[in-house]
Amino acid sequence: MIKKIFIGIAALVILIVASALVLPIIFKDDIVALVKTEANKNINAELDFGDIGLSLFTNFPDFTLSIDDIKVTGVDRFAGVEFADIERLSLSLDLRSVVGGEEVQINSVGLTSPDIHVIVLADGTANYDIAKESENIEAEDKADDEETTDIEGASLSIGLSEYFIRNANIIYDDRAGGLYAKLDNFTHEGSGDFTQDDFLLKTMTEADAIMFKMGGISYLNRTALDMKFDMIMNMPNMRFQFVENYVKLNALHLGFDGMVAMPEAEGNTIDLDVTFETKETSFKSLLSLVPAVYKNDFEDIETSGNLALSGMAKGRMVGDQLPAFMLDLTVDEAMFHYPDLPESAENIAVVLHVKNPGGTEDNTVIDLNKFHVELANNPLDIVAHMRTPISDPFIDADVNMDLDLANLAGVIPLEEGQAFTGKVFTDIHLKGNQSAIDEERYQAFEAGGMLAMSNIAHKYPSIPIEILIKACSLNFSPRFVELTTMEMQVGRSDMSLTGRIENIVEWYVADADLKGMVNFSSGMIDLNEFIEESDEGTSESTDKGDASESEEGSEGGVAEVPTGFDFVLNTSITKMLYEDMEISNVSGRVIMRDQAFNLSNLNMNMMDGSLNMTGNYSTKNIIEPSFDMTMDIIGWDIPMTYDFVDVVQKMAPIMENATGRFSTKMAITGLIDQNMDPKYETLDGGGMLMTRGVSLNSSKVLERAAEATKYDGLKNLTLEDTEVEYTFEDGRIEVKPAEFVIGKEIPAVFSGSHGFDMTLDYLINLDIPTKLIGSAATQVVSGLLSKAGDATGVNAQIPERVKVDLDINGTSEDPKVTPRIAGTEKGLVQNDLKDKAKEEIDKKKEELENK
Repeated sequence: MIKKIFIGIAALVILIVASALVLPIIFKDDIVALVKTEANKNINAELDFGDIGLSLFTNFPDFTLSIDDIKVTGVDRFAGVEFADIERLSLSLDLRSVVGGEEVQINSVGLTSPDIHVIVLADGTANYDIAKESENIEAEDKADDEETTDIEGASLSIGLSEYFIRNANIIYDDRAGGLYAKLDNFTHEGSGDFTQDDFLLKTMTEADAIMFKMGGISYLNRTALDMKFDMIMNMPNMRFQFVENYVKLNALHLGFDGMVAMPEAEGNTIDLDVTFETKETSFKSLLSLVPAVYKNDFEDIETSGNLALSGMAKGRMVGDQLPAFMLDLTVDEAMFHYPDLPESAENIAVVLHVKNPGGTEDNTVIDLNKFHVELANNPLDIVAHMRTPISDPFIDADVNMDLDLANLAGVIPLEEGQAFTGKVFTDIHLKGNQSAIDEERYQAFEAGGMLAMSNIAHKYPSIPIEILIKACSLNFSPRFVELTTMEMQVGRSDMSLTGRIENIVEWYVADADLKGMVNFSSGMIDLNEFIEESDEGTSESTDKGDASESEEGSEGGVAEVPTGFDFVLNTSITKMLYEDMEISNVSGRVIMRDQAFNLSNLNMNMMDGSLNMTGNYSTKNIIEPSFDMTMDIIGWDIPMTYDFVDVVQKMAPIMENATGRFSTKMAITGLIDQNMDPKYETLDGGGMLMTRGVSLNSSKVLERAAEATKYDGLKNLTLEDTEVEYTFEDGRIEVKPAEFVIGKEIPAVFSGSHGFDMTLDYLINLDIPTKLIGSAATQVVSGLLSKAGDATGVNAQIPERVKVDLDINGTSEDPKVTPRIAGTEKGLVQNDLKDKAKEEIDKKKEELENK
């Protein structure tokens, strides 16, 4: 009996192991087909993935489906922009549902090491909005149901018990809402029985670093996150009750209580009844949110002082309606001191109250009754009150500071080689409503004081460029803030600025565009220093494997024009250096407005000639920035232009070994890719090219033409005062027929096109005196005439002048040149030429018969 039991158990074990090995093989193809079908039915994006694994061992007795190297790339406006790059997606599938084949149930889902980049454009278009319209999905489902009834036609259902995202790097860039968030090494895990109406959801969240900005203001910067949130989930009523929870931001420890509800019957509403407060009441926990303090031996800092932080939100949020909310922060008798440093920050005190009784944002009241700190006996005081921030911002603020930056090194540890020097003094008072300024009732708005800086110098080990602000003075008045002087030295470059800012109060309190006009002048700007710094910074960031914060607001290498500015910049630069090129006498106007740079009559001397530009560069669509330029180039040196301007190598490859000068008037519009290169297929426009003393030497096209015709006179050409009209169309440059003379006696006409992919499609019409060509060329011409004679039945003799067409195809690197007698095509005479030849023969025959 026992022996039979053991045999039965052994047989069962063998059956289970065999099933674990065989079932994945049997069902793998069907499940893969199901995943692909479901994905393609539901998303409007390019989906690609690598290996797919299926096992019964990982989550026995359920199937574990893993998909590696998933990439989701946008289409349409986000074409080529990667939304997600996921190392692995893991799904736990109910075994019985897979075998049954009617509805495959997902028990758990998880992402491992995903890189996710969310972009919301200024018009609200988002790259995560890839779900297809429901009616399209239903139509596809119906079609699938009609075609198949096996597992390939099965649907997926969600019966989750757990989910996770591990080691994620996430960027959320919302240009419409002015939000930017970045999470490094983010992990979130949750578990609960989602098949039940009421269940306990347990979650855990961690992140090495969080950056969060809103409206250009940084609220969190490289802040560590540790969060536990357990909630009782009531799914029928969409009501979620907080149970055990905490949130740690660096050392700041917060606890929450209350509930959140989203009643389905009430539409798109959220009911809140939430309170929070600090679990740790020491000042040190709040101090941890200061990045410069937290990253420098934070555990060893000596601190004292008390902290009280609490808040609440209660009421309904729907549309623009807000619930009542409140935040209170109090710090008193606080200080901090690094043991190894001689000075400390003392007498720190903060009293901040923010409240809104509910309704609209305009009901928000902010009272910063006190902010005081003494850094090595250098005082800083701020008092600010704000009312009606939306309809008519009222501000009452005083900012007073007298700071010697050299003393900072005695309070906060600096990196080796880092140093600050210089003095900052402020005495600013602002009081009044924005409407007083808008209505030019300046007497009703109090504004006065100044901000002065002198000899501000900053040295940083990773930045080779030294920055020195020799002098800066800002004067405040009700109408504007005047920049009376700003003298800077940035490495080898000198800069001087003067001007005014007209609406600084409205910009600060009401999120209006900051307006102003600035005059910028410089004796010399060395752009090579900034290029070298950028290269070094990129290398360092790559080596460390840590994305730089400069990634914010950009995708790839696009230079984004920031929002929130309406500035006019009048420029005057005596000399600029870029690589080995010198640009001089730069002048003109640059307007930064509506996420675009508008150039107005920008002049400069370069390439041994001059350039005038008018136009704009816009990043309203950061995925595809656009430009619209008119340029007047006069007397540029061709070899210098070919070496320094990459796009010229694509626009005129024949100029590779050319000498001389050219001028052109050009209008061009198009889009720019993520590497700041033109999208050549989008270019539109054209212009006129004028040459002066241009010699084309050793061009591959001319050498092939000389070989094909056996006429060495084509190897080197001189274009004197030649005009060439060109247009941009469908990724090609179309050249209209242009006349020039080879030597002194060979008229030529050049026309056709070449692509930015370097393909050629040109035609050169030559009218060659036979006395100028040698015997080898004569033989070529004789052969061409013989072919033409065979086609027409006319015995053609070599005339005094021969019209020859050269077809130029292939690429600029490997051109193909085919000569033919003018009027023939691919060795055959065109129909009209045939007709004319036949008419001539019949005429001669008739004359002979008459005789």
